Amino acid sequence: MKRLTIIAGSVASVVVAGTLLAVPAIADNGSSSAGKSPAATAPLTATEKRAIEGFLSDHPQLAQALAGRAQAWAAFVTAHPDIAAEIAKVKALPADQRRAELTKWLADNPAARSALKTFRDGQRTQRQQQRQDRRDQRQQRRGAASTTSFGV
Repeated sequence: MKRLTIIAGSVASVVVAGTLLAVPAIADNGSSSAGKSPAATAPLTATEKRAIEGFLSDHPQLAQALAGRAQAWAAFVTAHPDIAAEIAKVKALPADQRRAELTKWLADNPAARSALKTFRDGQRTQRQQQRQDRRDQRQQRRGAASTTSFGV
């Protein structure tokens, strides 16, 4: 239980730190049907942080997955300080100006756009491979269970 608490706590701190670096609600220009308001980008309250920590301690596999994604993002922005600086600049703008600024900056910086695309594609491919590996493992377990139950 102590290990789960440590994992959840570290993931929560990584997630909170990641929200400082990541791009929450940059695309929110006020026309979203999701009904998000500019307040949706405010820092987490202590109550929200405790709720997240509680949820993650109850779901350790999710906590590990989020920690891995947050670490990958942190490594990416460390390797690309120009992107991290731009994201910080864009986050300082009012919510209705973020999308336009980020779109303009990415159009002016094709290397950054390419790096972000490569990062996202790599993350997507990794998740797809993990899902396929889990499917294959389940199939193998089902096959092994069916052969042992029939005595073959």
